[in-house]
Amino acid sequence: MKLAMAGNQYQRSRIETLPFINLEPSNPSTIYTALCFAQSQCEKHGLRVCPVTFYQPLYIKAAEKVASAQELDKVIVRLGGFHLLMSYLGSIGYIMTGSGLEELCETVYTKGTIMHMLTGHAFSRALRAHILTSAALIGVLIGAPDAFMDSTDRDRIEEFYKALLTHDVYPTEVAEKECIKKLTEIISQVLDQAASENRTGKLWVQYIRQVNLLQHFLRAERTGDWKLHLSCVRAIIPHFHAAGHLHYTKAARLYLQQIEGLERSMPTEEYQLFTDTGYFTIRRSDSFWSGNFSDQTIEQFPMWTLKTSGGMTHGRGITDSTLTKWVHALPRCAPVCDALEQFTGVHTGTSEQHKYLRESTQIRDNKDRHTFVGWLEAHPPFAGYGENRLVSLSTRLVADSSVNCDSAMELGRKAASGIDGKKFTDISLRRGDKVNTISSGGKTVKVRGENVEINSYLLFNRITCVLNNSSGMEESLACELAPQPPSLFKDGAMRKPTKKAIGDLLMSFTQQSKLPENGLSVIDGGHLLHAVIWPQPSTYAGVCQAYISYVLKNYGDGSTVVFDGYDSVMSTKTAEQTRRAQKGTSRDIIFEENMPTTTSQESFLANSNNKKRFIQHLREKLLMAGIHVKQAEADADGLIVSTALALAETEETPAVVVGNDTDLRHVTLVARASDSTDMFMLCRSKAVTVFCIRDIQDAIGDTKYHLIFPHAMSGCDTVSAIFRQGKTKAFNMVHKKQEYDSLDTFTNLLNMVSCGCKPDGCSNMTCSCKKLGLVCTSMCNKCSGQSCHNTAPELEGDDEEIIAPTVVNPNDVQD
Repeated sequence: MKLAMAGNQYQRSRIETLPFINLEPSNPSTIYTALCFAQSQCEKHGLRVCPVTFYQPLYIKAAEKVASAQELDKVIVRLGGFHLLMSYLGSIGYIMTGSGLEELCETVYTKGTIMHMLTGHAFSRALRAHILTSAALIGVLIGAPDAFMDSTDRDRIEEFYKALLTHDVYPTEVAEKECIKKLTEIISQVLDQAASENRTGKLWVQYIRQVNLLQHFLRAERTGDWKLHLSCVRAIIPHFHAAGHLHYTKAARLYLQQIEGLERSMPTEEYQLFTDTGYFTIRRSDSFWSGNFSDQTIEQFPMWTLKTSGGMTHGRGITDSTLTKWVHALPRCAPVCDALEQFTGVHTGTSEQHKYLRESTQIRDNKDRHTFVGWLEAHPPFAGYGENRLVSLSTRLVADSSVNCDSAMELGRKAASGIDGKKFTDISLRRGDKVNTISSGGKTVKVRGENVEINSYLLFNRITCVLNNSSGMEESLACELAPQPPSLFKDGAMRKPTKKAIGDLLMSFTQQSKLPENGLSVIDGGHLLHAVIWPQPSTYAGVCQAYISYVLKNYGDGSTVVFDGYDSVMSTKTAEQTRRAQKGTSRDIIFEENMPTTTSQESFLANSNNKKRFIQHLREKLLMAGIHVKQAEADADGLIVSTALALAETEETPAVVVGNDTDLRHVTLVARASDSTDMFMLCRSKAVTVFCIRDIQDAIGDTKYHLIFPHAMSGCDTVSAIFRQGKTKAFNMVHKKQEYDSLDTFTNLLNMVSCGCKPDGCSNMTCSCKKLGLVCTSMCNKCSGQSCHNTAPELEGDDEEIIAPTVVNPNDVQD
């Protein structure tokens, strides 16, 4: 349409920024102030009527205020078309719930986006998806053009299409051509026939007509067609009834009632400009297909100034003071910017070419439409079903008799006709008029008098895949209907344990100790990465220097830093790393030393690729500064403890393990440290705390030998936590009962683990011992724990691994 009407000039709307009312929008005083100000502005411009647009929640309140205030007699309140259209998109999505439309869209869009598209919130994506789906459905239904149209008519249609693009014929003239009328009639007959054959076809034909109404509503706004606008609003109301959108049902009816008297309250000249000339829409350009919704324009313009370079979201951030300055400054600065643009002849704006006219966009649309057609051909929506069967295209489940979404139009019209002729204050809408969708049918069952929601798709799979005959149905359906056990999983992932609980419990058995004066520090690299706050602004070289200064200042130049490894595909940290990455991660950054940091520390380190490259770079810097560094292939907890134990035994000096990890400090150390070694744990959280591992061992007695069991079984990095069964309860059960003989089986089982890897192997997670975090022993068939890469770490003979004793002054430890 934009190409067909190119060259026709239309008046461009003028958009001005008026003062903001920085108060709660729903406050009646705010609405009244806005209406009074709008009316005064119209009087200054010589307008005898003042149209003001609100979206639904404010529209009802504004209409009540205008009806009760005589001084606002020149104000006409309009319902925002943009938000009304979003609600209509949500109505379509609700009616089609469970039909297979969601799975169809998933072939092109991501699953997380589909939910927002079907509710109408992802406006642009939803429009594109519905229009392409409708085109694909019509293509599948009609098939090849040769089946219903001769070559002469096809040639004429192609000629008219080319004439439209070259402006040799006007669009209204094309609509009157016989071949076009014939094509329209044929499509209508085919749709009627498909709707009459079965209920499934009727539902999808109804969807095609819903999308057609959507396109008409857009056309009315883009072209400024007032009569088509009112006709579409009137046609949308039954869909609101069917989808249960009661607020928009009442608002749309009130809007139509008020607009019917618009011609009587508006001067003839202004009425003709508003309706016939299309002044009710906003044109930001002078082209024909450029009309925009008033409420959409209101949102777009402030949002553009808010989020553009120099706006609120690209500066100091939104605070009360900055927001106040922006609210008061924008109405005065915007006219100055517009005047400068007109004076200099330089304008900031988008290209005159519509994005849907770009070749890349057309190629993408055709590709996605063919994808939809392929899915629909594999899941036919019109043929192969019984007359009274309403079937979901994706699951092939047949809806029961209570599902009536295929008759949404008839039921919506019936509900709408039931309140015709009533006053707005007397209208009472019922949610019972809402149709039942395919997914809602039979979704709840009564259990002990309560309605319990079930997953019918999972129930169907269980019946078809598990049962051999009907006699085993009761036994198979006795357990809970869930994809994973809810006691162990939450939102599709393992329940995260509260590992800190067992650490706090162990610390409660003893008092804090003093840091040994001649201790050797072994630092958890994961703790170190987050303990040092990156300086801002800085380069990556400056960030590395901050880490070096921190280690030298607090732990000395002979300390050892042990990092996790990220070369392994699967490790004990995989689940936790995935959970952390979901909170927010940055893109991959290929950084250099002199490059400034461009993202936050947390998001940078949440990306495993960034973290891996940074550790490699930091490792080189630490070694150059005289700080010893080790890196495990996967989880570093075992390597940290082994390094600390080896230092304490060979150097005969206390070893201080620095970190906050519960697996490291309170479980592994307490369980593995011998009575003859001096081991300390230094924790840095809100305050610096030092605990002697020997004191904790003496306090808990023989429980130290079995401490790994309650910790592992109550939830760790590789084991899900149990719902409402915490670590404190598991520890107390072992410590108070002291039935250690029954726990020896667990310890002996770990000691019996062996692998069958080839000699000089055991270098990846296919090794059974390495996968469980254990070193190979003499029980291993081929490597015997000696000729492989998974042996216990040795300090002798490796220059990089030899740790020189360094005295650490306790007074130098900083918070």
